[in-house]
Amino acid sequence: MKLILFLIFSQFCVVILSQDYQCEWSTPISKLKTETPFKIFPNIDSGYSVVKRIAGVKNSISVDILDANNLLLHTSNVEVPGDEIVHIDRVNGSLTLFAVTHNSEQKEDQLIACTLNNTGELSGTVLLASLKTNGGYLPKFKIAVSSNGQKVGILCERPYMKEKNEGVIIKILDKDLQLILTKDYSYALASMKRRFNVPFINNKGSLYILKRARIKTKNTYLLTLIKESGVEEHHDVKLRSMRIADVTAAFNKDEELIVSGFYAGFKGIAFKGAFIIKYNESTLPVYRKELMLPENLISGLKSKKEISKFGNGLDKFHVKKLIVTPKGISYLIAEHLSLDKTENESIEKRKGLAVVKYSSKGDFLWAAPIASNQVDNFNNGYWNSSIVVGTDTTLSVFYSPVGAEIKKIKNVYGENSVIGTRVCSVDLNGVVHDRPFLGFFQGTQEDVILFAKTYYFSGEELIILAENKTKDKFYLGHLSNK
Repeated sequence: MKLILFLIFSQFCVVILSQDYQCEWSTPISKLKTETPFKIFPNIDSGYSVVKRIAGVKNSISVDILDANNLLLHTSNVEVPGDEIVHIDRVNGSLTLFAVTHNSEQKEDQLIACTLNNTGELSGTVLLASLKTNGGYLPKFKIAVSSNGQKVGILCERPYMKEKNEGVIIKILDKDLQLILTKDYSYALASMKRRFNVPFINNKGSLYILKRARIKTKNTYLLTLIKESGVEEHHDVKLRSMRIADVTAAFNKDEELIVSGFYAGFKGIAFKGAFIIKYNESTLPVYRKELMLPENLISGLKSKKEISKFGNGLDKFHVKKLIVTPKGISYLIAEHLSLDKTENESIEKRKGLAVVKYSSKGDFLWAAPIASNQVDNFNNGYWNSSIVVGTDTTLSVFYSPVGAEIKKIKNVYGENSVIGTRVCSVDLNGVVHDRPFLGFFQGTQEDVILFAKTYYFSGEELIILAENKTKDKFYLGHLSNK
């Protein structure tokens, strides 16, 4: 019986690993060299919109709207009646720009929301909040939108005030940007010039704030919960003995908050272990689990010489993202990044990714090193980074081997490749399979490079971008399994 089960499982893994991807590309879409793709959003009916930020311009964006067949329908440039756009999202199906106006005469900053119509034009503006400035210190506004686009959370941080406690105003809005709740709260902490406050809001309208505060000589993490009903909770986020080094959070399908990250040892900031905590409409954890990083993860991303010199941990890594699948599987991903500056150039290096997988109950399943070894000393890291998507069974990573000396790129990766793309899959056992993505750019009309910093994953289809080398054209791609 065990042999039969093993054979069935083996065949299942073979099917997963033998799956190939195919990509349908749009026709070339022109853009300015100063425009950088920033976000991709699904349209309310069909197709996708690509939002581009403009270098040196804080209050304007450009939007390209494509239909389900990758045909360009509309292109628009949007300038908001504010000084800078601080957040872009989908609210109730409409692309919404959140912008701040600095009013020096009234000595206050105002937060507005600008809604775009289905052709990408500005259709409405509403004032959401305003706060007084304090000399040269300005308030900050941070936005969170629920996954269904029906709830909006706003964290208004009062400006730095010497010898005062840190104050915030918390707002919860509905899908029409109408106020549901507002709360004025003062932390029992001294006001700081630099702050780490990250809001998360679920589809029920429960707003969490994950906070990092510097107390004496160490970082302390706090979690605040504000519900639509006005109920609020405040508790520490702490481990049994170790120091949290980096952290992020995401909701599962049951709207429970999953907080996960890495911890450091008693000295230094290198990652020594990982943790995961689940909260269910509370700031008190349902469970909290910790683990030391396994040896295979460290040795897969550091040489023996580096381990001997710097120790058995992950140096210069930061949390890239936390993926929570529909069945509650969690992937915690950290990315290496180092910057070497010389008098003539700035070299950005990424060794790769460290991935830790947890079950829906928070149990450790596996840890996998994904070595990409990207080195970019020509474009300030523009072509670096990676696309990471996860399902209940498989984690997939797409990246370009920037800096790799490949003599005949098109022989390895196929036509239209300025730099090829590799696809890396991690199976149910945590085994990494890394291979060239042959023929990935077949269908584009010129040589292009994967722009890995901007993509959209629906759970079934991955929407990606590729650019030409001169950065004046891009292609939208629909990537799916054959």
